[in-house]
This record gives sequence, structure tokens and C-alpha cells, in this order.
Amino acid sequence: MSNRKKVGQTYQNKFKYKNFAESKLTKRVNKTPLDLVCQRCYDQIKWKMDYGKYKPLSQPGKCVDCGKKNITKAYRALCDTCA
Repeated sequence: MSNRKKVGQTYQNKFKYKNFAESKLTKRVNKTPLDLVCQRCYDQIKWKMDYGKYKPLSQPGKCVDCGKKNITKAYRALCDTCA
């Protein structure tokens, strides 16, 4: 065991990530609606969009409530009909 003190993160995200506005991915992320989520989830998803951490789904996800594979928006656990 070492007696070294832990240091903070290397990158602190002090300013918003500047996206390349002409890329297809940036346009797709900016068009993503942020509806049917609570305020906490909204803030987290918005942060991911602002700092370039948001990654859209490539395949539909499985809903926790109904069990169908119809989640098309990233970082969601419920489909739109169940939410």
C-alpha cells in the first residue's frame, strides 16, 4: 500500500465543449428531443450534450416496464408509451 495522496481529475471540464457544427452526429444530437424525463435526468442528458459526451443509440433498447425493444432515445430506461 502506498501512502500517496490522490490528486484530482486531469481535465475538469471548465468550459463547454465546442462541437463541429457541420458534422452529421452533431446535427443528430442537437435535434434529439428531451421530453418525458424528470428534471434530474434532463440535467444529466443536457450536460452530456453540452460537453460532447452524448452518444445516440445505434440499435433500439429494451424497456424495463413492458419488455419490448422500442427505446429509440439514448439514456432512457422506459419507452415513450410507458413513460
